[in-house]
Amino acid sequence: MKKMFLFVIVFGLTISNITAQHPGMKQNLNQRHETLIKMLKLTDEQTQKFSDLRFEAEKKNIDLRSEIQKNRLDLQKLMSAKELDSKKILELTNRNSELQAKIKEAHVKNLIEMNKLLTNEQKEIFANHRARMKDGPDDNCCDMPKRNMKRHPKF
Repeated sequence: MKKMFLFVIVFGLTISNITAQHPGMKQNLNQRHETLIKMLKLTDEQTQKFSDLRFEAEKKNIDLRSEIQKNRLDLQKLMSAKELDSKKILELTNRNSELQAKIKEAHVKNLIEMNKLLTNEQKEIFANHRARMKDGPDDNCCDMPKRNMKRHPKF
């Protein structure tokens, strides 16, 4: 039973990683960033600060994602061993959860910093935009590309 449970955890992590990385993802992020800048009618100074914030956030996330990837490889190796080391498997799984939480926390902090740069009118536009985007863009929303909002199957 333990083996099956651990296998399902590692399999789920591996599949989510594979499906989360597709070639158009970076391009869509850049398009959404450009569309947001136009929609908010940012000044040149605001645009530069937004870009700087985004750059720093991406730079920090590289290290976190890299560690997650390494842990996933280690998990695959541990799961293929004759004797499963449940303690190590759970430690790596928990560590990846912590790293993913750090990525999400950094994202929220970045949004807060971006919000501080906006005028009241821009804040309203940004809030409305984020509310509409919660479930993915609709046809009336804007020129932003639609995101694939399919969820991974629950195990």
